[in-house]
Amino acid sequence: MKKISICFTILICCISFKIKAQNISAGWNHNVIIKADGSLWSWGDNAYGQLGIGSTLDQNLPVRIGTELNWVSVSCGGGHSLAIKSDGSLWAWGNNASGQLGISSTTSKSLPIQVGIAKDWKMVSAGGSYTLAIKTDGTLWAWGSNSNGELGIGSSITSKNLPVQVTTLNDCNFVSAGNSFSMVIKSDGSLWAFGINSNGQLGINSTVNKISPVRIGLETSWTKVAAGNAHCIALKSDGSLWSWGNNTFGQLGDGTFINKTIPNQLGTDINWSSINVGYKHSFAIKNDGTIWSWGDNNYGKLGLGDAFNYKNTPIKVGLSTDWAFVSGGYEHTIAIKSDGSVWLWGDNHSSQIGIGSFSFQTSPRQVNNSYNYFWKSISGGSQHTLAIKDDGSLWAWGDNTYGQLGNGTLTQTNTPLRIGSDTDWKIVKAGGGHSLAIKNDGTLWAWGWNFRGELGISNNTNQSSPVKVGTYLWDDISASNTSSFGIKTDKTLWAWGYGGSGLIGDGTTSNQNAPKRIMFDNVDWNFVSTGGRHVIAIQNTGFL
Repeated sequence: MKKISICFTILICCISFKIKAQNISAGWNHNVIIKADGSLWSWGDNAYGQLGIGSTLDQNLPVRIGTELNWVSVSCGGGHSLAIKSDGSLWAWGNNASGQLGISSTTSKSLPIQVGIAKDWKMVSAGGSYTLAIKTDGTLWAWGSNSNGELGIGSSITSKNLPVQVTTLNDCNFVSAGNSFSMVIKSDGSLWAFGINSNGQLGINSTVNKISPVRIGLETSWTKVAAGNAHCIALKSDGSLWSWGNNTFGQLGDGTFINKTIPNQLGTDINWSSINVGYKHSFAIKNDGTIWSWGDNNYGKLGLGDAFNYKNTPIKVGLSTDWAFVSGGYEHTIAIKSDGSVWLWGDNHSSQIGIGSFSFQTSPRQVNNSYNYFWKSISGGSQHTLAIKDDGSLWAWGDNTYGQLGNGTLTQTNTPLRIGSDTDWKIVKAGGGHSLAIKNDGTLWAWGWNFRGELGISNNTNQSSPVKVGTYLWDDISASNTSSFGIKTDKTLWAWGYGGSGLIGDGTTSNQNAPKRIMFDNVDWNFVSTGGRHVIAIQNTGFL
């Protein structure tokens, strides 16, 4: 057998479940955040790969996207996401049916892919099925769906799967993409709009669609604007708050349910500092750090402690005075406090609240505040997950049909559940329906499904609590769907469980219910990993 020299690196992620973020964005049913260390995380609906984790499985807890620490801004759309790195490069992932990723195709992506090669992107905003972005030179670019002229390129016929410059607008400073309409603020403080206008959401005193940018009034004091499904709210430099467009659910906050086709000021307060909108609801933060909400309250997404009651005037959310940023999704809301903690409320049918369950929340709830630990090792099985905390304790969650969670029962759980009281766990691996773990003293333990002997305990009886595997000492382990593999401290390689397809490596296809040595001509194995029906191992020399 030819030996292939390879170089490899094993990464162990330290995952903090007490999220501290510096930038957040809520999509229709998913969230993406950037933590203070520049890492990128996501959770919620993942039907189109919009979480960027290489799969289309929904996630009910934050999952890290890659290993980079140089993300600076992020924006989530209907089913796609975009983010900018510190080097100015732009990355996209998720639904791409209308070309909204800007990658010269309409193929959806479940991992971030760079948009072109440019590294001068300043700001990006993801709409329903399209994207807007500003470069550092102030030029405006658009791509994706254009059926209502939301790209602002003078037509409403052809979608674009590559960034196209909106040549009629330059020196742009701020952009917000709604469902099918767009808002842009130039550096001179003027406000511009284009796209669908059936509810007066363009703010130009008509309901006629516009396929090219049109200026809203003559004011030059606009600083921020937020576009929702069919309404807008905006801030002026004097701290005043304005709204226009659809008002069916009171999302304009003016005390009525009447649509407005031009900007109208909300009250007389001039101490507003931050704004954002969801699909049919609105939020604003005052200078005193209080957060206010109004509009549709289905699933309690206004965070006021109740649900299903519209609010047509701004109402204070709780008593906190340390809110820093808020972002509204389709039926949920995500916000950051000044200490970097992340809070969510509203609909949770796609796990977008990130609390390990599907229950909607009518009041702000911190993301996994109860798990204030760093995880030093984590492993996902077919339908269960195992993890070791930094204190050496072992935890599990997910399916427990065969006892693979190791808590002595067959009851599944959607939040981390501690296994026993030991604090000396070192390595853990999850298989299809079984689990393996090594302690600091080198002893190996197994539990869960054992029909083919994958626990290695010389019988085929399932175990719902960890059982010690022999008296040997182990360095490494790996679990496939129905087989197990390990390297002892003497560097010999062993296998047990399902033997079909030659998985045990002993020249047969027989199952083994106890560890059996794989008799190669060396005893210097260092690393082992399994696929669906194959195994890969590396020697200390680096040979495969």
